[in-house]
Amino acid sequence: MAIPKNISKEHIEKAIEEIVPTKIPAQRLEQNHSLISNGKALPPKYVISIANKYANGTELNSEEFNAVEAKNYLLKNKFTVIDKRLETAKSYYLLGAAWYGNDENPDQSERFIENGIWENGYEDKFLDVVKGVNVGDRVAIKSSFATKDRKSILRIKATGAVYENSGDGRTLKIKWDKRFAPFDLEGYGAYRNTIQKVSDEDIDAIFKSKKEMS
Repeated sequence: MAIPKNISKEHIEKAIEEIVPTKIPAQRLEQNHSLISNGKALPPKYVISIANKYANGTELNSEEFNAVEAKNYLLKNKFTVIDKRLETAKSYYLLGAAWYGNDENPDQSERFIENGIWENGYEDKFLDVVKGVNVGDRVAIKSSFATKDRKSILRIKATGAVYENSGDGRTLKIKWDKRFAPFDLEGYGAYRNTIQKVSDEDIDAIFKSKKEMS
């Protein structure tokens, strides 16, 4: 039996919302692939099984379809599925969105999110860094500032995954995650460049702060 065709993108989104990563049954974990959505990394087959509950009333038996079918079904519905075997090559970047000199609309965050892109506002800076971003890398729109009492603050406005790099040093195409309320991290304000790679020790706080991103 194949995956029921009446499982829609909306059913899958409901399944993603329902699933708590730490409560996934051990036998339903997968070695090779993960669905990435809203900061969660989930087993594709398990997501499809739960989505079937919303489409047809019962959880779909995992023996009735395979991992490749699950992966392809999710990709067909425009979800991001990564190969975990390549995870060691994934990098994380913070992206600025303030275009100083644009008096009418200095903050480009909304335009970037609405259009599924990020653009380097400079024609002669950070080009090599942008060119070095790979498909599958995780990114976040940020701003950084200091408070009156000299606290260093990093504000995270949106997160997503790169699915295309134009190679011109200026433009990335990004599948942005579900919107969340911007959150602040004290002590991380040193990330001030327009694009900057995140240190390994800062990744969890910036990209996996589920408490703030609820």
